[in-house]
Amino acid sequence: MSGDKRYRLRESEWVGLTSSVAGLQRSYDTLSQRVSDLRAETQRKIKAVETRLQSQINAVHAEFDKRVGRVEADVREIKQDKARAAAAAAIWIEGAVKIRDAVAGLPLERIATADLTPLSQPDHALSLARESIATNWPEAALSTAQSAYRELTTLQVKAEARLAEWQVQREAALDALTAVATFCRENASYQLKDEHGAPIGAPFEVDGWVAGTFGKLRAAVDTLLAEIADDRRAPGRARLDAILANDIPELGTTARDLVETAIRRVVAAERRAERMADIAEQLLTQGYGYVEGGFVDNDYQGTYVGILENVAGDRIVVSLVPDEHDPNSVEMLLNSYEDGSSDEIRIQRAEALVEYLNDQGTSVERLPSRDEGTGRRRPEPGLG
Repeated sequence: MSGDKRYRLRESEWVGLTSSVAGLQRSYDTLSQRVSDLRAETQRKIKAVETRLQSQINAVHAEFDKRVGRVEADVREIKQDKARAAAAAAIWIEGAVKIRDAVAGLPLERIATADLTPLSQPDHALSLARESIATNWPEAALSTAQSAYRELTTLQVKAEARLAEWQVQREAALDALTAVATFCRENASYQLKDEHGAPIGAPFEVDGWVAGTFGKLRAAVDTLLAEIADDRRAPGRARLDAILANDIPELGTTARDLVETAIRRVVAAERRAERMADIAEQLLTQGYGYVEGGFVDNDYQGTYVGILENVAGDRIVVSLVPDEHDPNSVEMLLNSYEDGSSDEIRIQRAEALVEYLNDQGTSVERLPSRDEGTGRRRPEPGLG
């Protein structure tokens, strides 16, 4: 005859779990504050660049006006002398081209913003100036060349300011990602600790308790770090802004959550094993000795099974099944495989165990049984 009894066991929060999670949270809070500080510092530095930018533009324009003013008195005479006008236009074109080439040498695709004039505009103006010289309209060429020069000097100042801002963003992203990588490295092998900071058991590898997702997260952090550090692949301003505002905080939060998940799973597995030892101790008083026990298929996140037997060869198989939604709860199944015991005896035995567990501080909830009194023999579970 066989039968089963089902119960839900709920433990109070284990102090080792509470203290370990609290320690992890303190480490994460340090990381989060570091990332937040870097973002704030980045905004301050960019604001300082913006403040300097307008004064730099004003200075460039003043220098341009001064240079134009020096020849203004001769402009009418120059424009009346086509040769002199053409020579003056050529000088302005040459200066504008030098500035244009300097701007073109900047990583414009990474620092582009709405206020940066495309190089195609001053390029077009310079082409018109050259064409005017070629068609014997040097006076038009002079005005066009001067306008292109002014536009390019303004563009150069703005582009260099945007480059400075991009470099600020890039350095902040590298620092913040390095902080996340350090957090992951320091917590990859985790040591549980009690409320006094003393270690509990041996350290465990987080990745093995979260199906490899922690390793994948670390790889993603390293990949992003390498991309930003590479001068050829470093992302532009908009992407860097998104990395600082969204990606890095999300990576840090995910890392913390994965480590906490691993902690809770380790603790839950250890408590299943400890609880099985308590159950075996109580059933020993009823004549059942512990034959073998362990995690099914060596899956430490899965069911823990204990097999007990009396001198008559009757067996009790106890299964502690984890609750994926509540790490402090397990479902306990008592399966009896015996020919000479009545339902009443099994009920008394189960009630004695429930009373014992209650005395141990475990909350026990009775669940509907499936096979009791049916006469069916259930397949005897094993450890795999």
